Amino acid sequence: MKGARRHPAGAGRQRAREGCRLGPRGAFSGADEKPRRRIEGIEERRRGKRAGRDGGGMPENSRALPRNVRALGAVSLANDTASDMIAPLLPAFVTGVLGLSPAFLGAIEGVAESTASLLKLVAGWYSDRLRRRKAFALAGYALSNLVRPLIGLAGAGWHVLALRFGDRVGKGIRTSPRDALLADAVGPEQRGRAFGFQRALDNVGAAVGPLLAAALLLVFPQNLRLVFLLSVVPGIAALIILATQVREERPERARKGVEPGVAKSRSGLTPAAGGDGGPGLPGTTSAPADARRSAASPLRGGVPRGALRVYLSAVLLFTLGNSSDAFLALRAQDLGLPLALLPIAWMLLSLVRALTAVPGGRLSDRIGRRPAILAGWFVYALAYAGFAMASEAWQV
Repeated sequence: MKGARRHPAGAGRQRAREGCRLGPRGAFSGADEKPRRRIEGIEERRRGKRAGRDGGGMPENSRALPRNVRALGAVSLANDTASDMIAPLLPAFVTGVLGLSPAFLGAIEGVAESTASLLKLVAGWYSDRLRRRKAFALAGYALSNLVRPLIGLAGAGWHVLALRFGDRVGKGIRTSPRDALLADAVGPEQRGRAFGFQRALDNVGAAVGPLLAAALLLVFPQNLRLVFLLSVVPGIAALIILATQVREERPERARKGVEPGVAKSRSGLTPAAGGDGGPGLPGTTSAPADARRSAASPLRGGVPRGALRVYLSAVLLFTLGNSSDAFLALRAQDLGLPLALLPIAWMLLSLVRALTAVPGGRLSDRIGRRPAILAGWFVYALAYAGFAMASEAWQV
């Protein structure tokens, strides 16, 4: 129309920006609420899509666990299926097939577990320093799953010792980087649940493995070597899942302190500090304090050195009093449990762990880590006292 007033291109967008000026804390102010809500909605959708692609952070109120958590749980399931096809039968193999003493079995397990414990600290430190957590986890899983089945070819005690040493070296290399991948995938409010989920699938695998071993022993009676060699199949499955399904944040994003899964959008707006969902200043990065702390060394992060020393001392005392599960299998065999039923007993133990892992993780989110750990250690002490006093196989 002739008398109509023509607005220059982009004038509407300019007015929207003028009505939504940022306040001193990065919050919107102004009379017009629609542009603010529209921009916030766009940013929320973009953050959600990015989190789904990267397998990283997720909205606080979401109940779905990220892709990385699910994938790492599947890796643990397959790996423990392979591991626990061997674990309940190893004492019988060492003392029965190879004719070695229980003391030698204890030496094997002591060397193996000590190696794993020392390497967890070293591998965790290097994976933080190099920002290559997936590479460390993949190397550790590969070493364990290629070395472990070779126990089926062992003809002497030192063969088993060397192969168990290699298996535990792999465990030491992978455990801390894998746990770091898990912790990076979720916010603090979901970490107990995420770790509980991973531990639950870990223990499901520890139940499936003995079940497969028992089935194979029914088909091939007393052929422990064949069972050990066939454990390579689920082990290879674990490597494939880890290599193809787990994603790692780019090192430069982690160094900048950006919470996993939350990247700067194309509009240049990022979430405001404090996690209130409002946009921050254009072209800047505002990350929660938890994300900045996660990039720091755990020995210098949010845990005071004194408290960390007390915790590590308590863990050391608990570990000294905690025997290898191999001796539980040996104890059951001494009380008359048949060889074919050893994997079934091991499976029941793993099922109990699997059923309590997720509730235990959620409980630690609610009541705190310290009370949950103390309760677990107390139950553990009662159980070991029961093992010592058991007089029949069914009691074990």
